[in-house]
Amino acid sequence: MQIERSFLSSRVARRVFFLFILCALLPVGALSLVSFSDVTGQLTQQAERRVRQESKVVGMAIYQRLLFLESKLLSLIVQGHPSSSPGPLGSQQEAMPNTPLFLGLAQVIKGGAVQVLFGENHVLPALSPTQWSLLRDNKTHLITANNRAGSRRVFLVRAVSSGMPEEQAVIAEINGEYIWGLVRQVALPTDLAMCVFASATEILFCSESAPAQLPGQWSRHEGNDNPSVYEWSDGQDSYIAGYWAIPLRYQFSTAPWTVLLSESRRSVLAPLASFHYRFSLVVVIALLCVALLSVNQIRKTMVPLEELGEGTRRIAKRNFATPVQVKSGDEFEELAASFNAMACRLNQQFTQLATIHEIDRSVLSVLDPSRIVNTVLARLREVSPCQGLAVLLIDPSERTRGWLYARLGPESQQTTMQGVTVTEAESRMLTAHRDGSTLVQPSGAGAFAALRGRGNESLLVLPLFRSHDLLGGIVLSYRQAPDMHEDHIMQLRQLADQVAVALSNASDLAERKRAESSLRESHTQLEAAMAELKTTQQQMVQQERLRALGQMASGIAHDFNNTLSPIMGFSELLLIAPQMASDPAQLKEYLQTINMAAKDAAKVVSRLRDFYRPRLDADLAGIVDLNSLVQQSVKLSQPKWKDQALANGVAIEIKTELEPVPSVAGHESELREVLTNLVFNAVDAMPKSGSITLRTKVDGDAVRLEVSDTGTGMTEEVRQRCLEPFFSTKGEKGSGLGLAMVYGIIRRLRGTIDITSAVGVGTTFSIRLPIQTEAETGTEHDGHNMDGVRLQVLVVDDDPLVGRVTGEYLRVAGHSVEVVGSAAEAIKRFNPERVHLVVTDHGMPHMTGRQLAGVIKKVSPDTPVLLLTGGDQIEPEDTVSQAVDAELSKPLTMGALRQALSTLRYPKSIPAESQKEIGDAA
Repeated sequence: MQIERSFLSSRVARRVFFLFILCALLPVGALSLVSFSDVTGQLTQQAERRVRQESKVVGMAIYQRLLFLESKLLSLIVQGHPSSSPGPLGSQQEAMPNTPLFLGLAQVIKGGAVQVLFGENHVLPALSPTQWSLLRDNKTHLITANNRAGSRRVFLVRAVSSGMPEEQAVIAEINGEYIWGLVRQVALPTDLAMCVFASATEILFCSESAPAQLPGQWSRHEGNDNPSVYEWSDGQDSYIAGYWAIPLRYQFSTAPWTVLLSESRRSVLAPLASFHYRFSLVVVIALLCVALLSVNQIRKTMVPLEELGEGTRRIAKRNFATPVQVKSGDEFEELAASFNAMACRLNQQFTQLATIHEIDRSVLSVLDPSRIVNTVLARLREVSPCQGLAVLLIDPSERTRGWLYARLGPESQQTTMQGVTVTEAESRMLTAHRDGSTLVQPSGAGAFAALRGRGNESLLVLPLFRSHDLLGGIVLSYRQAPDMHEDHIMQLRQLADQVAVALSNASDLAERKRAESSLRESHTQLEAAMAELKTTQQQMVQQERLRALGQMASGIAHDFNNTLSPIMGFSELLLIAPQMASDPAQLKEYLQTINMAAKDAAKVVSRLRDFYRPRLDADLAGIVDLNSLVQQSVKLSQPKWKDQALANGVAIEIKTELEPVPSVAGHESELREVLTNLVFNAVDAMPKSGSITLRTKVDGDAVRLEVSDTGTGMTEEVRQRCLEPFFSTKGEKGSGLGLAMVYGIIRRLRGTIDITSAVGVGTTFSIRLPIQTEAETGTEHDGHNMDGVRLQVLVVDDDPLVGRVTGEYLRVAGHSVEVVGSAAEAIKRFNPERVHLVVTDHGMPHMTGRQLAGVIKKVSPDTPVLLLTGGDQIEPEDTVSQAVDAELSKPLTMGALRQALSTLRYPKSIPAESQKEIGDAA
């Protein structure tokens, strides 16, 4: 069998096998870890004790040699009799002929005199007062000093009595080979490194095997309150170090020397290699034993499981004929028997389910009720064998009538259909079992009467429902009550639900088809109505456009008439009576009034441009002196309230009550338009004379402007609607736009307007405007001083009159001007060395002003171009042009022109006397 050849192909076998291996590996692994940890700890402790003991042994040996050297020095002093003679004290070769103990001996007198007794004349360390005081107590002093080669020199110092008044001492330089040679005599292991330190940073001696990082590690460790053993690392290996301090303070009056021994952890743990080998061998043997035992047990278990798995795969392929054969004599054999019984039951259920599925597919794939019924009658016997079979459908319009489709014989292949009467008892019975089935006895009357004969004693009824509506039922007849399993009854119930869904879909489809037919007819009618409505709408829109255009034209005419009245009036007076020009004050007043009216007309045009382009920076609001504006408006409207009124026999008086008020934000032309409209309305409201009063006063954080008249007044209804656009009480004489425009201007300036009126008394318009400072309105403009600057300007305009006016403005400003009538002529006359500024109109034939500016910039990028726009629409490609340096709207004013000229940057070719100011500003 396959399990004999490769048992590990099964996941269960692999799981059990690895579980056995894991159960064996865990205790062995835990034991190995504990053992390894214990052995490692013991080896580490032994190494710590070894380095600590060895350091003490070496330290004691060094101490013994120092004591021996001290005794030799004392003997040399005694033999040499230094107190009686400054001569030599003797030779060290005589004292120790085999090993040189001292490299030199010198006698030092306090104050600086030095006498070398033997050895080379090396630099000797200087003795401090503290050291001289210790020498007076007959103490031997041990000191260290640097050698020329960088190594440390060791000296023994002892005081001598010479009988002289000066203090004397003998300094002997110790031979380092004598002290440190004991390392070879002690025979330290090769893996041990030794260093002797006088302090944390003073190294007296280090063996050749000492790592380079050892002195640095000791300097960091000495300040810590640690025991005499510690560990350190050089990045490649870790080391165990032990140290012992040689007690030198009492005998030699110096700080203790420290003997440090270090051993690498790698050499300490070297014995673990054999332990690893033996332990690995034990683990391998244990795992082999466990593997053999687990393989044997898995083979006994996996044979039945393989048989059961093969049987499961056969069932998955719907092969129920071959049973599972297991003869193990245990629970696996019982499981195989249960498995075979389950396979037999599944065979029956799969057959029934396949039949039900075919019925469902056939029923749900058609939308004809008669075909659905025939499919149920033809296939339902394959699911549940029965004597007779019928389907009852209830008439939805009359619940007591129905149709019974039946196949009464067990072998009948022909369907009969007849009308039946559904009794009240049958309806209640079907409704009571809507989610299940019921067994009934056939009666002699009612819908199921046709199933009574042929020996049928029991009926199984399955109700059919569509939501809460009873559709009918499926009836199966039996000679005796059947003994059905609950699962089989549930399958029949599900089949009945599918049939109910199919019948519902068929009914919905029929209703949907009728609805679609009705909808198509309605859609056709709606399309015709929409076409007619669209035609009517286009006609109405066209009429509304014409009406709105007429209303807009009337409003524009209203504003232009208001602004043109003083222009025509005062200019006509000057033409009729030239002698008025002899009075300069009166002439200046008339000209100022005409100029203000012309500016107001220009603002009317600029407002028309708001319909198709945004406002320029020059159109933004500024600061307005309201009292001055009231005086100007009174003079501007004089032809209306005085001249025309007197011509009509009406006497009107205007009074002004003006208090000192701060400035407000707004356009002078717009606020002037507000005042003139209110004055004109007041004149129209006084057909029989009267007076108009204009007042200004401070009202909290705002300025209040009142215009009162003694006219006919307004009713409450007229007062409520007087601000609506196109509302007028003047009939054909009024457009209804005057007060609407007044209201729009005040709202745009963040103000309010109140109206008080009474019939026969008069009307008062109270306007409240917020106080505004110059800093808040942002009216300050950046620019440079143009005083003394004389520019050569090229003016381009296809309208000779406009070009002449622009040129005269520039000449009055002190500049030289050349006027041309087309862009082509401007290109011919342009010379960057001669022309400092180009002022061009935008709307010109053949080439626009922006296109001309682009040509100018290609020739001379530094020459500024000022563009004049007269309200003509800008093309989309013009909006992204970078060739224009500044723009101004027509009609041009001297103030706007001066401001624009002061913001431009001019080329360096301007004469020196003018270039200084421009350069400074730039």
